[in-house]
Amino acid sequence: MLVTTPSVKAWSGVLGDTPAISPSEDNKHVWSVLAEDGRSYILKHIGRWRPGASLADEFRVLLHLRAAGISVALHVPTDDAKLFAGEIVDKHILVPLIPAQPIDHELEPDAEGSCFRIGRSIGLLHKALESYPWPVASFTENIAEGFAEAYEILPAELQALLAEPLRKRADDALTGLPDHLMHGDCTPGNVLLRRELGHIVVAGFIDLDHLPHGQRIHDLGKYLSYQIRELVRHPADRERRGMVFLHLVGCYVAGYQSVNPLSDREIAAIAPAVLAADASNTAWSYRILSGWQDRDQTGHAEAFRLGSLSVAWICEHFDQLENATRIG
Repeated sequence: MLVTTPSVKAWSGVLGDTPAISPSEDNKHVWSVLAEDGRSYILKHIGRWRPGASLADEFRVLLHLRAAGISVALHVPTDDAKLFAGEIVDKHILVPLIPAQPIDHELEPDAEGSCFRIGRSIGLLHKALESYPWPVASFTENIAEGFAEAYEILPAELQALLAEPLRKRADDALTGLPDHLMHGDCTPGNVLLRRELGHIVVAGFIDLDHLPHGQRIHDLGKYLSYQIRELVRHPADRERRGMVFLHLVGCYVAGYQSVNPLSDREIAAIAPAVLAADASNTAWSYRILSGWQDRDQTGHAEAFRLGSLSVAWICEHFDQLENATRIG
């Protein structure tokens, strides 16, 4: 379906009659909206299908998180008190813009402190989600099952990298962990950063539209897997960035542990969770590129290329990564 610039008249009480609307350069389903009073918002097209939780469940969870002190982008109701505007097949939501900047925080002077604060913020998010009092109707994210499914999808050259005993080590570590309500898409793009009083801090969390039930280290593993994708993106500087990353892994874990302690079994499963998250994301891109999924292929060739490099890097450095997580 062709997505065109939508009307924002449903929020005229908040935005005014003539807000400025600009399409995102990175996402054709997102627009920046500047209200007449100078406040900034994000308009997002969400269509018919949701990736996980219903819009009502997401809204209730966001209210709970905000009350718990977690910075989130809470949906702005329309002038007639709805959570979305448009028809069921063509819905749009409006959320406040959380001021943030893209920061390569692992190369900053205070990288250890930044990584500690990021881990701490994810731990606080999970702690708040753990206290959410109502059920959330969403899917279950089982890391071990996802890893097994990804292995069957990946091309032979990546399957060879994941051969025994590594695959069994990862599967044994990931099996039987307790389930929790979690973010589900905890990537650096959804954990916003900004500079504040000379430090890099977490500005907030966005895109909590999955909210699956699963192993909480999946969120931490996915975040770290994307940091590995960032380091393999720079071939000329990959070795140095890799050493820096392995040094900082313990800071992420220590930050998480400082507010939301993990069990010994969960700590032992962090490195396998990083591998499983990256393998699953790489398999998803490969599946789309192979025509198994009727979806827009834009960006997936590059995602698969980076994912292949990242899976290879993790396999090569798996023991070091495992040791680094235990430092925390």
